[in-house]
Amino acid sequence: MIPMLNHKVLLIESSIFMFLFSTSFLIMPLASERSLSGDSFLLTVTAVWFWLSAILASITFLLANRKRKAASSTAKFRPGIFCFFQNPWAKLADTAFGVSLIGLIIVLIVASQSYFTFIFVSLSVFTFLMHGVMNGKNFQYSLNQMSIARGGSKK
Repeated sequence: MIPMLNHKVLLIESSIFMFLFSTSFLIMPLASERSLSGDSFLLTVTAVWFWLSAILASITFLLANRKRKAASSTAKFRPGIFCFFQNPWAKLADTAFGVSLIGLIIVLIVASQSYFTFIFVSLSVFTFLMHGVMNGKNFQYSLNQMSIARGGSKK
């Protein structure tokens, strides 16, 4: 149970850092505007936020991947980024990604200079990252371990 918990915690932490990474896009226009008027503090904070959350998301995801590989000899599958609709959570993430991407395209065509562009960039980035996670081996491993812990059979 402990290895699964650690793997699950790392996967959750990675998802939180991915969320923080995607929200950094929401601050960028304000940071840029303030920087042009001579105040670069927010720009620096946004840059640190962007890179730190990206690095921490990557590290925690790689650690979860390492734990899964050490605990399980799963067969070779395509990476989650190339898979779609692998489970109910992935269906939700894939649908949200499609909707946010369509929204981004519409906003870029209709009102590319509006703040909505940054909202849809943030949503598209986050839902794309969740698409990769939810369709991936690490998430499937977590689902299988939770099923086993509840008394289900191993897939």
